Amino acid sequence: LKTAPLETLTPLAAFQQYLTFAQEQLAQSTAGEVAGSMALRGLGKVYAGLRNDQAALIAAPEAKAATLYQASLMAWPENYMAANDLGVLLARGGRLDDARRVLQRSVQIQPAAASWRNLALVYSKLGEREQAVTAVYHSRQLLPEGERFKRWSDAVRWVPPRLLVENRNTGLSPI
Repeated sequence: LKTAPLETLTPLAAFQQYLTFAQEQLAQSTAGEVAGSMALRGLGKVYAGLRNDQAALIAAPEAKAATLYQASLMAWPENYMAANDLGVLLARGGRLDDARRVLQRSVQIQPAAASWRNLALVYSKLGEREQAVTAVYHSRQLLPEGERFKRWSDAVRWVPPRLLVENRNTGLSPI
């Protein structure tokens, strides 16, 4: 704020400069520290959780959450969870191209089912159907086996035992 003439500085521009300064200071204070990066991500999640809380008297919680997620990534660029959280926040804010880029980085760092699923949603919103289908596939492959096949249970058609006995004798499939 010292470099900008105060007469021309809007409140929004001042707020953005403040967030940028805070992001840089937080990232610098935790640089290279996994625990520091995770702490910043945790604070970001707290602010992100306040976005719909009418009782909270926190101004612009999503902007503060984004600042903390970005500081987390600056401190430790391998924090795929912070990248995923930032991507979700950007997508909710309608910044789909930025969300896609950050979520792609998240799955590049560490493929995780949640990140792939979020990336699939962003691809879908961008009209990138083929990429969305591929991302859903990757997401499902990373689910635990029980979870992966639970979704397929809806496609199973149960038949009465008598049909199984009748069809066993004829060799025909009941389905």
